[in-house]
Amino acid sequence: MKITAQQIVAALAEELAAPFAKSKVILQYRPFQLQGGWRWYWVLLPLDRSKALATGQSGSRAEAATAARLKARKLGVVIDKIDVMMPYS
Repeated sequence: MKITAQQIVAALAEELAAPFAKSKVILQYRPFQLQGGWRWYWVLLPLDRSKALATGQSGSRAEAATAARLKARKLGVVIDKIDVMMPYS
C-alpha cells in the first residue's frame, strides 16, 4: 500500500482539528515475521481495551501508523496513546 504525502497531511490535519470532539483510542503495534521478513500488525482499541475497533497490517511501522490514522479518521476517533508490543528476544 503506497501512502501519498497528501494523505498523511490530511490525516494529521484532521487529527489536530478537533480532538476534543472525538472519542479517544489506543493504537497498538506488534511486529511479526511473515515469510522470512517482518511486518507490523496494528489495532485500534478503546481506552478500556474491551474490543478491537479496527485492525490491519503493513510492511513497515510508518505504513502501519498511517493506515491506522486513516482508519481512525474514518471512525471519527482520535489516537490518544500508542503501545508498541515487541516480540521476546
